Amino acid sequence: MSHTELLAAIAAFGLPNASTAIPSVPLAPAPWRRLMEGTASARLSGHLVEAIDAEAFAVTADQARQATELHRKLTWRVLGLERRLLEVAGLLSTLGIDMRVLKGPALARTCYPKVSSRTFADIDVLVPADRFDEAAAGLAVAGCARPFPQLREGFDRRFGKNATFVGLDGLQVDVHRTFVVGPYGLMITLEDLFATHESFALGGRMLKALGTEEQFLNACYHAALGDVPPQLSALRDVAQILLGAKLEVDRARRLAEAWRGTAVLARAVALTWRTLRLSEEPPLAVWARGFTPTRWDRRLLACYVSANRSNSLKYLASARVIPGTGAKLAYLRGLLLPDRAFLARRRVAYGAWWHHGAMGLLGREPKR
Repeated sequence: MSHTELLAAIAAFGLPNASTAIPSVPLAPAPWRRLMEGTASARLSGHLVEAIDAEAFAVTADQARQATELHRKLTWRVLGLERRLLEVAGLLSTLGIDMRVLKGPALARTCYPKVSSRTFADIDVLVPADRFDEAAAGLAVAGCARPFPQLREGFDRRFGKNATFVGLDGLQVDVHRTFVVGPYGLMITLEDLFATHESFALGGRMLKALGTEEQFLNACYHAALGDVPPQLSALRDVAQILLGAKLEVDRARRLAEAWRGTAVLARAVALTWRTLRLSEEPPLAVWARGFTPTRWDRRLLACYVSANRSNSLKYLASARVIPGTGAKLAYLRGLLLPDRAFLARRRVAYGAWWHHGAMGLLGREPKR
């Protein structure tokens, strides 16, 4: 079993249809060290510890101690992030801004049997687009610095994915208006994300996560469009929610269709079942395996996952899906004529900015 296959097996541990057998003899020191590094970066320490505790993963006593210590360190970071989440929730509540908690802390408490299984490295929250600027200003006043300004005033509120804020302690908070950058993020009906919610308790406070189907689609967008190759923790999220009892699959498919993201849903589910080597397929996995994207979707997906993917291609595709001539022009103006503060923070001149964008359209932009 290769290193990649072993990490995928750990990511799938505990799922009812996981089919990959984890090695029954302890790893040698060198592959074990590599596994520990991969487990930490993939945020799979909770699943590794569970596999060891269940005696499904053979380890030496020292390896068991190291795995437990790694998970303890990551859990301490999670506790700090959750304290920051409570602070952000209190701030936004004071401002009268509705909020949905995304990804890690919400999934851990609404989708996983054990909260400790799902670790995370930052905090993601979603706010209504028309309150985005207020939320960003509130965080800035509260002492959270924004490392990079937006392209132009109001650009993020209308067209962006999120803004990142970092506290003095280095903990990161991402304030979102949608799931992903680019055309697929812009085609999501943002009002749908606040139509329902699922509540969970944290530190004596009730917080709102997305509704189950919206959480599932958020996981799918993250898995299908986020990284290449996809994060194993994101694939596990897709499987965890789909195999749970709460998901209304038909509603999830209707939402994906309304957002013109059916190809994203299919890609995420197919990737999950193939990468994690899950055996029994629910109907949605069977559908995803046989799904053929349209030519239009193949072009959009290529902006995110092809060998020539680039932010420039995403920007160009975004301009095509934004409704209204005025909005398209505002979007293009932001891209072509960003504020000088934006360029100064990146230490780049207009000429270099345009050159970088042109290279991206030719498939030569450095991948991110």
